[in-house]
Amino acid sequence: MNPSTSFKNKMSRRMKKYSCMLHEETGIAEACKSKYLMVCNAGLVSGIKQDSIVDVFSKYSIQRVLMVPGKSYSFVELASDEVANQAINDINGKLVLPEVKGPLYLLLVEKRTFSVAEMHSWIIQCLPDLPEKPSDDERVFYTFKSSLLETVLQCTYALGCPDFTWPLYKPNPKSGASHSLFFPEEAIFLDHPRFATLTRNIRERRGEKVAINLPIFKDKNTPSPFIEDFSILGDDGESARAALPDHVYLDAMGFGMGCCRGDDTY
Repeated sequence: MNPSTSFKNKMSRRMKKYSCMLHEETGIAEACKSKYLMVCNAGLVSGIKQDSIVDVFSKYSIQRVLMVPGKSYSFVELASDEVANQAINDINGKLVLPEVKGPLYLLLVEKRTFSVAEMHSWIIQCLPDLPEKPSDDERVFYTFKSSLLETVLQCTYALGCPDFTWPLYKPNPKSGASHSLFFPEEAIFLDHPRFATLTRNIRERRGEKVAINLPIFKDKNTPSPFIEDFSILGDDGESARAALPDHVYLDAMGFGMGCCRGDDTY
C-alpha cells in the first residue's frame, strides 16, 4: 500500500470515529454542506482556549465559537459553506497546534434545532443562578439561546410533575427495562439501545429493582413513621419491602444517573 492510500484510509477511520462520537453525544449529524464545523480534537478538555480557535480560523471569516464544558471538541461557524469547505481542505489532518500535539481534525456538521452539547453548556453556566425550590403552584421558566447555532432551549422548574412526558405515558411495573412504579419506559432515551440495556442489566443482575431511599424532612404535619402505600400503583410487594420508613422511595435508574449527572447521560 502506498503512503498516500494509507494516509487516506487512516483519515477515513478517524473521521468516522469522530462522526459517531458527535452523533452519540450530541445528536448532531455530519453534513455534506454546511458553514458549521466541529473541531474534533480541540476543546476545553484538551487545554485549548477560545483565542486559539479564533486564531486558527481568523482568515476564514469566523463568526462564532462554542467551547463545550467538559469536552475535547468545539464548534465554529464560518461565513459560508464555501469558506467552511476551504477550511476543511486547508486544515483537516494538516495543521498542527502545539496544545493538541497533533493535527487538527474537522467535520462539517448540520445546523439542527437543538443539541445536547448546547444544553450541557447552558446548564453548567446557569446552575448557580437557579432559584430556590418554587412553591406548589409556582413554575419558573428559563429560555436560553445559543449564539452559535441560533437554537433555543426552554426549561421549566417546578416542585413536581406527575405526568412529565409528552405524549403522556404511564409506568408499567410488570414489563419493560426498569419495571418502575413511577418511571415510564418511554422516558428512557430510546434512540440508543445502551440506556435501556443498562437499566435492564442492572435490575436483572441485582435480582430486584433499583432502590433509592431519600430521607424526608419532617415537620409537624408529617406522619411518623412516614410510609407510602405502593399497592395503588400496582406494587407486588417488592417496592414495599425495599422502601425505608421516613424516606422517599424511587425505583429506577432514571431518578439517579439519568437526571442528576453532570455529564451527557440523557
